[in-house]
Amino acid sequence: SDVCSSDLRARMLVTNAPFVFTEGRPSLAAMETTKNLSENAALSLLGPIARKLETPSALALLLELRSRNIPLLIAEFFELREGGGLAVRAGEEIQWQRLKSGGATPPLGELDPFVREHEDAGDEVVLLVRQGSVEAALAFREAVSEGVPEAAIVLRELGYPVLLVSPLSKRRAARLQTELGVEHVQGESEERETETLV
Repeated sequence: SDVCSSDLRARMLVTNAPFVFTEGRPSLAAMETTKNLSENAALSLLGPIARKLETPSALALLLELRSRNIPLLIAEFFELREGGGLAVRAGEEIQWQRLKSGGATPPLGELDPFVREHEDAGDEVVLLVRQGSVEAALAFREAVSEGVPEAAIVLRELGYPVLLVSPLSKRRAARLQTELGVEHVQGESEERETETLV
């Protein structure tokens, strides 16, 4: 099938669907703010933009607001931008800017180590830019589903190597390999590469 295939002679399980291993949607994995802003305040500022964006990470932020019982504020003005959006609330300009969205990135300052660490891990990194200054960075990722690492161990013990051939970025695919302990992960792959690999 499109999800997974098994070759009994090679005793191998191959999948080209990362959602077999993950929850299928991103969640907020980590965030860091400048000294001027608390985590809850940063989430609150981004809420009005997330409400307008139709992206998985925006939905994840709205769910995080709900889990923390943070009220969803209303913006006075909203505009879609490449890599995110811009809102004005109480006279302040707030931006949701996805890293590497094609636009210029403001200086990251003290948030630079956090951003680089999560960028290297293959996470989706979103910046909160207030009045032109980066004041928070958020990292979104798809969590591995409960029980999947244990299932991968059982398959290995039964003699079935597990391989993931995925359209995910190479960094995200490599992180999945570490979390799952699977034998081989090939990122940025096309569907036909699954058959070639088997």
